[in-house]
Amino acid sequence: MKKHIYDLQLPPIAGKMNWKKRKTALVALSTLLLVFSVAISSTSTSEAIEEDAFFEVEIKEYEESVVDGDEVIIEYTVTNTGETEDTQNIIGAINGNVVHTLYDLTLEGEETYEGEFTWTASYSEFREETVVEVMSDNETDSVTITVFEEEPEPLFEVDITDYEEEIEEGETVNVEYIIENTGEIEGTQDIIFNVEGAQEEIEEDVKLEADDDYSGEFTWEAEDEGDYDLEVTSDDDTESVTVSVIEEDDEDDDDTPGFTTIFLLLGTVIAAGIYYKKQQ
Repeated sequence: MKKHIYDLQLPPIAGKMNWKKRKTALVALSTLLLVFSVAISSTSTSEAIEEDAFFEVEIKEYEESVVDGDEVIIEYTVTNTGETEDTQNIIGAINGNVVHTLYDLTLEGEETYEGEFTWTASYSEFREETVVEVMSDNETDSVTITVFEEEPEPLFEVDITDYEEEIEEGETVNVEYIIENTGEIEGTQDIIFNVEGAQEEIEEDVKLEADDDYSGEFTWEAEDEGDYDLEVTSDDDTESVTVSVIEEDDEDDDDTPGFTTIFLLLGTVIAAGIYYKKQQ
């Protein structure tokens, strides 16, 4: 095979060219070649960046908890965050099983597609948490949905934590309590305070998330002596305690102990004196 060797020579200009002029021409030609090379390199780099397509997926709307048999709509978006057009398949899966396929989705750079698919919720005693996924060739987004066998409800349990078991007439009793939502979902209820079955006070619209609690206090002024049943009640639960109201102590009697006894003794002395005088 013959090797071809190319020798770059400047053509003669007006006959002979001295060395200084040849050097100037070579510098000019080298500069021109360098500029041309940089231009080609910049064009190639620009074309490579424009090819960077990326399909970003996001699940936008869904219900966090559903009941067995519910039709659940999963809404999602796909955005090409790159600068060039691309085509991909979009997959929807439930616990790893494909339930939705969008074929050949084509998006230009920075273009967004909005889609959805429907899934029928299925309860399992072995798995309450269901994983929902939406996938492109580049990315996966997932959420967790709780599937209940029956419609969940809040449960407001009542616990009276502190009160005075015995007070005097005219005194006030403070009943401290805690309400805990031991149900599976958020709820709002009124908390009622009853004395002998009659409503004395109410705390309206107590809102609690599942496993959250609320502390409060009711007060009641006792007027007459006796035993009274005090209740704190929610829509779901009631706790009651008994408070004894006793007669108010007479502080004046405490200041003069034995006053009646003195009169009795004095009467006895007088009676004895009269009896003794008659005997004489």
